[in-house]
Amino acid sequence: MNTKRAKLYVEGVDDFHVIAHLLKRHGIDTDANRLFDIVQANPRPDMNSSSVEQTLSTMDLAIRQSNQLPVGFVLDADSNVQSRWDAVRHRLQRLGIECDPKPKCEGFIAEVPEYLTTVGVWLMPNNTDRGMLEDFLYELIGERDQLRSLAEESTDAAMSIDCRFSHDHRFKAIIHTWLAWQNHPGHPVGLAMKAQYFRHDSEPANAFVKWFRNLFGV
Repeated sequence: MNTKRAKLYVEGVDDFHVIAHLLKRHGIDTDANRLFDIVQANPRPDMNSSSVEQTLSTMDLAIRQSNQLPVGFVLDADSNVQSRWDAVRHRLQRLGIECDPKPKCEGFIAEVPEYLTTVGVWLMPNNTDRGMLEDFLYELIGERDQLRSLAEESTDAAMSIDCRFSHDHRFKAIIHTWLAWQNHPGHPVGLAMKAQYFRHDSEPANAFVKWFRNLFGV
C-alpha cells in the first residue's frame, strides 16, 4: 500500500469488496487507480475491539498523516445513527474540525487547512437511518425483484419462530437469504456486487458514489 495515496478507511472485508466493485461499475477502477487506496481498518476481526471501534480509532492518526491528500471513513450507523455521528464528531472536533450536530444525508466532507487535507465520513446506509452495509445493499436490489420480498417474508417468519440473531441484523439475514437463491448461491456480498446481482445505479448507490467523487476529486 502506497502511503502517498489518498485513503478510504472501511470497517472490514465485505465493505472493502462491495465498495471497490461498486466504484468499478461506475468507472472508478480501484486496482488501476494510482491516486487512492481502500484500507480495512480492522483486518483482524478476531481482535478484542469491534470493527467500528477500530475505524474510529484510526481517524486521528489517519487525518494527521494524510500527506495533504483526502482521507475518508465509512462506518456502519448500526442501531443509533445519532450516537454513531456523535462518536465521529467528537474525534473530528478534537482535531479542530467543525461538524453539524446532526449528520447530513449527502455525507460529510470538510476542508481541514491545518493538515492541508479534506476529510469525509459516510455512515452506512445513508447517513440518516440506522443500519449497516446490508441495509445499503437491500436498496440496491430491484424493487420488482420478487425474491427480495420472499427473502424478507422468510426472514420475518424465521424470526417469529426462533430468532437466533440480533434484530439489528435483520437486513443482513434478508440479504444472505436472497443471495442463497441467486445463480451462484451463497456468493459473498462483494462477489455479488461484482456479478451484478445488485444494482449500481440505484439512488443510494449514486449518492454514495457522488460523495466519493466529491471527496477524492475523481
